[in-house]
Amino acid sequence: MNPYIEEAVLITQDLGDVTFVGAVAVFLHTKKSRESQDLDFVVAE
Repeated sequence: MNPYIEEAVLITQDLGDVTFVGAVAVFLHTKKSRESQDLDFVVAE
């Protein structure tokens, strides 16, 4: 599994309702990979 996806799963487990944006969001919705060095996400409170 992609290490960024593994980290995204851990973030979701820790923070709850998280919306990912950027390269991780593209991968999760299309399964098309893109070079990225970070995770971008938004948390609504």
